[in-house]
Amino acid sequence: MSSQPARFLKLLVLLVLVVMGGLACINGVVDPWGLYHWYSKDGFNAHKPRQIFNERIIRASDINREHPDVLLMGTSRAQVGLSPDAPAVKNLTQHALNVGFSDGTAYEALRYLQHAHAQSPVKVAIIGADFLSFSGATRKSADFTEERLAVTADFQRQWMYRLADVPNTLLSLDALRASRRTTLEQYLPSYFYPGGRRNEHTMAARIEEQGGMHGTFMWSEHDYLREYACFRPFSTAHDKGGGSIGGWKNQLAVTDKGSGAMEDFRTLVTFARQQGITLYVYTSPSHVRSQVLVEQAGLWPQYEAWKAELVAVLAANHTPLWEFGGADPRFTAEALPAKGDTTSRMKWYWESSHFRRELGDVALERILGAPEREETRGFGVPLTLANVEQELQRVKREITTWQAEHPDELKEMTAQATTVFATERAKCPAGEPVMKQAPKL
Repeated sequence: MSSQPARFLKLLVLLVLVVMGGLACINGVVDPWGLYHWYSKDGFNAHKPRQIFNERIIRASDINREHPDVLLMGTSRAQVGLSPDAPAVKNLTQHALNVGFSDGTAYEALRYLQHAHAQSPVKVAIIGADFLSFSGATRKSADFTEERLAVTADFQRQWMYRLADVPNTLLSLDALRASRRTTLEQYLPSYFYPGGRRNEHTMAARIEEQGGMHGTFMWSEHDYLREYACFRPFSTAHDKGGGSIGGWKNQLAVTDKGSGAMEDFRTLVTFARQQGITLYVYTSPSHVRSQVLVEQAGLWPQYEAWKAELVAVLAANHTPLWEFGGADPRFTAEALPAKGDTTSRMKWYWESSHFRRELGDVALERILGAPEREETRGFGVPLTLANVEQELQRVKREITTWQAEHPDELKEMTAQATTVFATERAKCPAGEPVMKQAPKL
């Protein structure tokens, strides 16, 4: 009789091991997030639509497997618009990877640069700096973990990093559900292309849903206005204790290290210099309307101060900040199709924030010093301590001129901004927003 409990326990352990082994096999073979690459078959698991919302896990795994020597980094703007297959990048390497993140931060860029460099030397990092990412205290997204990275923030080796996501990606019911949906959704494309750039099918579908380019611009700008409503660049006053940061979508957890976004960026610049990594930093070539939103939020002085601070930080590396702001009629001031036009598509933009791969290729040409073409001459200006003030004034003049030449667009944008701010600023934590009304440029 005494052997019965022991036998039962052995059978129970065996059963648990069989179940867990079966779960791991199913999730590893289907591989809903494209982490393991054990098996691929068209119609079964070749497409990975469930990659959405898991980009930080995926990029860490990509780095482990591919050992890229050129990284394209930044926010969703870089994720959508920068291709490892861009001609200017191909002239550098065959091993580039897009490591842009939705709502990405300077801290995450630093940590993934460290993660990649610890495994194989990174030669070049191209980083898109976006104003909304610099909202005070260091932040991390819900799907970011330190444990999956090869080194700590102090660049000390973490030996178990490759196992950090195994429980969630092989042994969890969430992974099993994702595997099931992956097999059922093979009519959808993967969320990411090979190389890390986001598949544009989601952007194209949004244009259809919003009834054309005009509706998509207005939809996107509505969301950005909500983010700008309570945005406080460089301020950590309402961030202590894990409070809300930035706008409605950017509610990311404050890390316990106590630094801010600009300090994280400065650490990244220092790390690149010490490790011999060539650094290129740029402001995204977003549409002029996206810059008008900053002005309407009353944040233009802070916007200029942010650029000037980036230039000052980069000066230590003798690195310019590539400025793509302003209203260049060839690119950033591309005409928006009329309201009600459901068929026209823009050459350079998905909406006012996110640029197409075609414009990303042009920006990369300029940044990386490709032979200059007449049709792109003068687009993008390298900012240094010597010219930053005059170039900021140029950007301001161009935007002022665009506003004067597009009164109907400006009127519609202003009406939407007034409505959004009236609602959203009543919800701002820790007192009043930055400014009650926008200054004139």
